[in-house]
Amino acid sequence: MVKTLIKSTWPLILIVALIYLLTFAQTPMELDSAEIVTQGKLFGVLHPPGYPLQTLYNHTIIHLTPFLSPIVAVGLANVFVAIATIGLAAALAFRLSGRWGLILVGSLAISPLFWKYATSPEVFIGLQLFAVGFTWLLYDNSIYRKPIVLMFLALSISHHHTIVFLSPWLFMAAWENRQDVKSHMVAICAGLTAFSIYGTLLLAHPQSIYSWGLLDSWQAVLGHFLRQEYGTFSLAVNIGGPSFLERASHAINVIAENAFLPLSVIGWFTFRKGLIIWGKFEKTILFTVVVYIAVFTAAGAVPFSFAGKLVYARFFILPVLLITLLACSFAKPKTRYEKIVAIIFAAIYFCYSGTYIIRESFSGVREEIGKFYKEVLLSLPRNSIVSLKGDTPLFVSYYLQAIENVRPDVVLAPPIVLPWKHKKLQRDFPALFNDIFTSTTNVHEKLLPGVPYHEFGSRFTLSPGVSAEQHEFTYKFYPGELQISFRCSIKGGNYTGPDNPLRYVSTAGYLIINYGLCDFNKGLYLLREKRLLEAKSAFETAVKKNPWQIFAQERLCHTLKNIGEDATDCQKRLDVLIDNTDERYFKDNKFALAPPNVRINWNESNDK
Repeated sequence: MVKTLIKSTWPLILIVALIYLLTFAQTPMELDSAEIVTQGKLFGVLHPPGYPLQTLYNHTIIHLTPFLSPIVAVGLANVFVAIATIGLAAALAFRLSGRWGLILVGSLAISPLFWKYATSPEVFIGLQLFAVGFTWLLYDNSIYRKPIVLMFLALSISHHHTIVFLSPWLFMAAWENRQDVKSHMVAICAGLTAFSIYGTLLLAHPQSIYSWGLLDSWQAVLGHFLRQEYGTFSLAVNIGGPSFLERASHAINVIAENAFLPLSVIGWFTFRKGLIIWGKFEKTILFTVVVYIAVFTAAGAVPFSFAGKLVYARFFILPVLLITLLACSFAKPKTRYEKIVAIIFAAIYFCYSGTYIIRESFSGVREEIGKFYKEVLLSLPRNSIVSLKGDTPLFVSYYLQAIENVRPDVVLAPPIVLPWKHKKLQRDFPALFNDIFTSTTNVHEKLLPGVPYHEFGSRFTLSPGVSAEQHEFTYKFYPGELQISFRCSIKGGNYTGPDNPLRYVSTAGYLIINYGLCDFNKGLYLLREKRLLEAKSAFETAVKKNPWQIFAQERLCHTLKNIGEDATDCQKRLDVLIDNTDERYFKDNKFALAPPNVRINWNESNDK
């Protein structure tokens, strides 16, 4: 049987391996990938739940391949995990439905979401490897009696705790093998051993300024594992975020885009046969997928900004995988007509996915991310304290500073950080940060008056008793003409514009843009076009979203005067803001008036 599986699946595995090896990321990527590589190199602590298995794996790979850069070493290591995942899934698919199942696994391998995380240093593909192992157990519970299988499945505990959604499958297998006491003892010992790997977080470098948290006890490790610093199963706190139906719609879109072919198979089988003949294997997978989607759609409070959608979407790789394996048990077209239709559907999907991979791999966007943040760091004055907002700017800057030694003089401080981060900043830089760490408020309230601080693209000094908080992250570019394309959302100030702003701009110009303040920039454009009533509306929206934005308030007062409305109250508020703001702030923020040579475009359809 093993020889038959290898003979049948090796062409698919070889093709997938070539695709991954030719297209894997060799530069820092958005969100967590840069942090994962950095902590793998430094042997530090990753964000909750810690992912100790991933850290140990990366740390070992990096030190075994000193001739490769850390980002390349970890990228390759992740590719091999992805290939193993596809190989194991292909073997199961072949057992379920022969070569037709391999087509579905091939569609999974090059689906946009799976390919993206298979070819970038992330933790989610490792979770898929364990998920395929659990699906094998569901398919054949007799492998529960093999200690090596139990040890492999147990390791998933130390990788990502969302594997808890598949744990009932293990209990089902244990019940089916309830007479085998020896296997139960092995399972318990394997689980305890795997969970003890979290103890390596105490042996790592949790005191490092780059590490997450201050882990000095098993209780702290348990809190890290339970994501108490985030809130268990909560991706972000966002009271005014999208509704459940909006999040559900997004989840459905992600799954449909990445599992079009298997969903078609399941739909056709259900249409022909109905649900009544679904077996235990199929019903269990379907139930697990429904529960998983319901829980994460309800718990995920990430706003639908560009980064928010990325965070939200990657949690749905697991349902895409399970849906594919579910479809494999049905992928047996009987008639010539069904086979022709299946081939046409597969050809369409493979062309779509192949086009996506080619476009993303050779567009230059991947290389641009690391280059962009490197240019930003290099542009800062010496000994800057730079405030970073968002996972991508923070973690990519960590990587550039800790691994590539880019601007080690710069102090990196997230604008919203937890008490342990304040303690690290105060401990390592006592002359720059005070010692008040009683709350998780904005970092600007923790800075010392009179010391110059920087955000990407702006500079400010804290005055006594005055908050210099800036609510938005800024992008910075260098000399030349630049065109910014964006859309404003009436639901908030988050960026909702092109999928990746770096794709539409050149780093050859000089401009600083607060990408969350798109209403303000829209107002500037309308003002230049002498569409004053529309400009007034845009500025009012910008001031409402960010009441401390002085320049939006100034433009609003200016517009009111130009259309003959009473601007007395507006001017009073502006005077108060100006009186309580360091004058150097205005000198360093002249960019906010948007030079005439910059063309600002937007898609108005999103505002209606």
